[in-house]
This record gives sequence, C-alpha cells and structure tokens, in this order.
Amino acid sequence: MNRLVVTFVILFVWGCSSPQTHLPILTYSDVLLGDLKANARLDSLMHLPVMAGVDVNQDWQVLTSDMVGGLNPTIPSFDSAVPITLPHRILLPNSPIWYRTSVQFDNGVLHIRADDGAQLWLNGQRVHRLTGEYFPIHATSNQPTEITIRVLNNAMEGGLRSVQWIAQKDWSDYQSTQQKHYDQWIIERKLSLIHPDLKQADLSAYPAILTDPYWQSANDSLYLRWQSEGIEQATVRFGKDSLDLNQNKTVSGVLGNFLTAFQSFENKIYYQIQQGKTQSQIYSFQKQMVKDTFQLALWGDSQGGWATFSKLISRMNEHEPTFGLGAGDLVDQGSDRFAYLQFVEALSQSTFVHYPVPGNHDYDGYYDDLNPKNYFEFAALPHQKQYFSWTEGNCVFIALDPDERFPVGIPEGSAQYDWFIEQIHSSAWVSAEWRWIVLHHPPYSQGWPGYHGEVSILELLEPLFESTRIDLVVAGHSHDYERLIRQFGAQKTAFLVVGGGGGGLEPSGLSDWPVMDTVIKKHHYGIATVQDKSLIFRAYDLENQLMDSLTLTHQ
Repeated sequence: MNRLVVTFVILFVWGCSSPQTHLPILTYSDVLLGDLKANARLDSLMHLPVMAGVDVNQDWQVLTSDMVGGLNPTIPSFDSAVPITLPHRILLPNSPIWYRTSVQFDNGVLHIRADDGAQLWLNGQRVHRLTGEYFPIHATSNQPTEITIRVLNNAMEGGLRSVQWIAQKDWSDYQSTQQKHYDQWIIERKLSLIHPDLKQADLSAYPAILTDPYWQSANDSLYLRWQSEGIEQATVRFGKDSLDLNQNKTVSGVLGNFLTAFQSFENKIYYQIQQGKTQSQIYSFQKQMVKDTFQLALWGDSQGGWATFSKLISRMNEHEPTFGLGAGDLVDQGSDRFAYLQFVEALSQSTFVHYPVPGNHDYDGYYDDLNPKNYFEFAALPHQKQYFSWTEGNCVFIALDPDERFPVGIPEGSAQYDWFIEQIHSSAWVSAEWRWIVLHHPPYSQGWPGYHGEVSILELLEPLFESTRIDLVVAGHSHDYERLIRQFGAQKTAFLVVGGGGGGLEPSGLSDWPVMDTVIKKHHYGIATVQDKSLIFRAYDLENQLMDSLTLTHQ
C-alpha cells in the first residue's frame, strides 16, 4: 500500500447524534492515507498565513556577553548592546543572546521566530507563550512597550530571525478559519471514505484513524502506537492468522494518542484497530529475534524531510534489522503536533521496532520549561524519561539527552549524570560485549564551519572511554555522515554521526578541527551487523549505495 504521511489531527469534537447500531463497519484504506493531492491541500490549510501582521525588525539592540545559563535569568544591562536589524544570527553555541526594542502597539500576539528557542519579557515582566512561537501581548495604552527577548542558542549559529505583531482580531479570525478548514477537511475525507448514502449526521460513528501504527520495545515488552481522532477507546483484534483475529485488547487513548503493550512474541501476528464503526486494514508484524548474528538500523535528523525519511525507512526494511535507533531531531518543530503525526506515519512504514532519542529540535516551542511534551506523547514509553537504557543480545545501549537543560550538557550533580554513572557501572554494562552511547549532540564533528562537536559531551565522556570501555558513540545534529576512530589507551572507540535522515544537508565547508576520518554530505542511514566479538557498520545513501564501512573486533 502506498502510504503517505498524514499531516492532520482533529481539534473538533463532533456534536452529531449518537451512532446508530444499524450502520455498517467500514474499513480505512488508501482513500484516507494515500491521497497525495488531498494531503498537500491539507498541508497548505495547516499553514494559512496570518494576515495583516506588522514586522518588528528595525531598531533592535543585541547583547552577546551574557553567559548565564538556566531558564530563569535576571535581565542584564544593555549598556554594551549594539544596534542590529533582523534577521540576526551569530556563531555563539550554548549561549543566551539578548534582544531589546520598544514598540507601540495594541493588544494582540507576537510571532517570534528564533534559533533555537525564545523567552519573552514585556516591560520587564515575563510572558509565557500561547502555543509554539506565538506569545500574547497586552499593551499599555498610548505608551511604547519594551520588548526583551532571550534567544537560547543550543549549538552552532543562532539568533532572532523575525518578530511580527498580529492584531487580536486577525489572530482570532486566523484560529477560526483554521478550525473551519480542519472541520471541513475531516467531513470531506469521511464522506469520500464512507458509503455515499450515509448522511453527514452519521459521521460521528466513524472516527478517523490518523496514522498507521508503529512498534517500540522496552523491558521484554512490545508497544503498539498510533494516532486517532481522539475518541476515548479503541479495540485491537489480533491473532496468528489474518482470517482468525481471535484475541482482543481494549486500549484507552489520551488526546488521540493510543499506546498498548504486548508481551514479546516470536511468531508473526496479524492485527486490526477498530474504533467506533471504523476499522483499519489488517496489519502484520514480526520482530526479528536476536540470534548469533543480528542487525540494527541507525539514523538521525529526520527533521521534517518526510519524503526522504520515508524512502530511507523502506531501504532499512530490506536489511530486516531487529530494531532501529533514532539519534534525535525527530521533527523540525517540537511543539507542532502535526509534525509528530508525520513522524509516526513515517515510522509506521517500517518492519522493525524503534528507539527514538530526542534532539534539540524536539524541544522547539518548549523553552519555557524544557519539557518536550510532544516527544513524551508521541515517542516516549510509559514512565520513561528522555534518557534510558536497554540491552539487546550482547549489546547494551545508553541513550542520553543533554537538551533537558540550558546550556546543553549533563553536569555533575544532575539527576541524569547520577543515573548515567550508575548505568556505566551496572552489571548489564560491565558484562556486555558491545557498549553503545546514543545521543543527539556529537562529541566530535567537523561538518559545519566553526562547529567542533559538543564540548560538554566530550568532557563528560572522555575520562570514561577507556575505564568503562565505550565501543561506539552514535549521534546526529550535523546533517551529514561522519566517522572517527580513536584509541584511548587499550580501548578503541568509534564515533558515528548519522544526521542525514531527511533534514536539509549541511553547507559546503568543514571545521579545521577535529579532523574526522570521513565526512560525506548525503542523506543516508546505517546498518550495524553484530556477531559475537565482531561488529561491522555500513553506511548507505538514499539510492542504497554503500558510502562507508568499518569493522570492530574484540580479542
């Protein structure tokens, strides 16, 4: 089935009459999930321009000397600030960049585009966002309002791209128009799916299943995840034969997020999702079991490049990996639920389970408290933090998340640091043959002029490479493929940057240091083959051509 990304969620609870018991149960198919023109139209509706906005790009001052971290700083003095005009970007990684101007305007909304995140003060008072990049404005009558913006730049270049004031009426009209398009879109899609004789009043009986499901794994359990219209319950019918789905699971959803656990199974299962009078197609799934030789897929920075990422997923399927690692920046805007719907639909095309690790873009829109809510809703498992560990065969993996604080890092004394130290001295880590660290920010990178990797991560790991025998460090962040092999005493460690999963590739040019063994600026994925004391890693491009390989061997 030619399944394409579904880019919508229903924000309207149908107020129609109760479902009638005589209505037939109908099955979703290509009509809903495979209509390219229809999905392109919806994508344009989701990004309706806000009319009558006023750019606030002149007469700004910028201050780059403040090195204070944290989320609740004191506004610094702007005595040493310099004048600038937006857009403004500067190579100042892991630093706050302050901006100030004064503007007279009425009540409304400020649209603040910043790299990576923004905090806002009006006349010295902190203002929290409405949603995403939009902040409420309550103006002082006939007086200029002092706007102070703190941009939290995580890595490489960052700064304030643009600020736009939107009148309150225009903002309200925009929201109403957007809601109207969503509602009309769902009605159209349901009527195209359901029998033409059914009346619009019957549509409440047929909730929309928004994505196909994908699988995750943890602690000897498999988890099935999908997105739907937001009704409270669904039923998963499953069995060992597509013609005999003789077992049922009732699943409760939260805001359209559906997640249910299965005990690990060796044989293929067939399953179908039913919600109200609608049901999915019949799917099948079989996890590749860990044997003497097994394979895992590596990718990072899918980051909005869904057509490319979907193609890479199909390439990974050909290798029949046991599982896949996603090294962060799963989406391009972490506060955008539509982006995560696209992410879920892309992963649903895979034949293997996934371990998605967050990156800095998965925090976009959540810089008030650095709590990536959509990541937890769409990618994390129950009771799982954004850093976690697991074992597969003779391998042990630790996934880290340095983006949970600002500036980026995992400082000594933090909860994540204490957890990490405990993990690398655990019996699982000590007894494993192969030891992996997975995170978004690489300790070494040469792919962006002026960027050398994340210093705080290098400082964290460098004393541990030999003493705790770290074999591989897998990261993304730089949108390219990079490899480096380094010897730390008796320990050989491989550093892999697999940031070519779909986001735009890095520009030409390299940093002068560190000098990586290989840098290739192509979209790609990786496959690691593990066999006892031998590990072979191969990187493939979008056309499935071998780009690079390495072999590690333990004595």
